[in-house]
Amino acid sequence: MDCLAWIGSFLFILCYFPQIFKAYSTNSVGDVSLGMWIIQWVAYTSCLGYAVYYRLPPLIFGYSMGWLMTAWFLELYRQRR
Repeated sequence: MDCLAWIGSFLFILCYFPQIFKAYSTNSVGDVSLGMWIIQWVAYTSCLGYAVYYRLPPLIFGYSMGWLMTAWFLELYRQRR
């Protein structure tokens, strides 16, 4: 069952790359909802706390990487708005 958690974690991480790539290549984030990204960052923070508390390695990895990718995009948003 851990295999499914690892696969899901990697897929969630991969879903960020198209948006980040688009923001870099077009140098624009105008059509992105800032509110969604902030809510997502807060959600990752709380889920990461849960995963650390219960010592769930696949979720710790997935939520950590999702948190970092979201923070990365929020920084891109700050730079390019």
